[in-house]
Amino acid sequence: HVTPNLLMMAKKNASKVVLVTGAGGSIGSELCREILKTVPAKLLLVELNEFALYSIEQELLSKMQTAQTPVSTQIVPLLADVPAVLVPDLRPGDMVITMGAGDITTLGPRLLEALGG
Repeated sequence: HVTPNLLMMAKKNASKVVLVTGAGGSIGSELCREILKTVPAKLLLVELNEFALYSIEQELLSKMQTAQTPVSTQIVPLLADVPAVLVPDLRPGDMVITMGAGDITTLGPRLLEALGG
């Protein structure tokens, strides 16, 4: 178990777009919960399972509504393939968090190609 450094994440995430693949899974959903605490400008939730995506979206929206401090993060649920939805919103310096060992070897090259790199 690794405890996230929320202060460090907040400095990195403020006014950024953060994308989490596998957002509805056990690890991805926990990352989304922790990332929401850092108030990024936009949190892109990418998931292939419609029910899992709906569940984490509803949970995060509920947390935002009941937060003591207003949370202005835009939650964007995306039932889609990552490169198709990521490229229009990604800017230099934005963070991409992927879940699963295969993402490094399969998703990374596809993202670079889609971004023209």
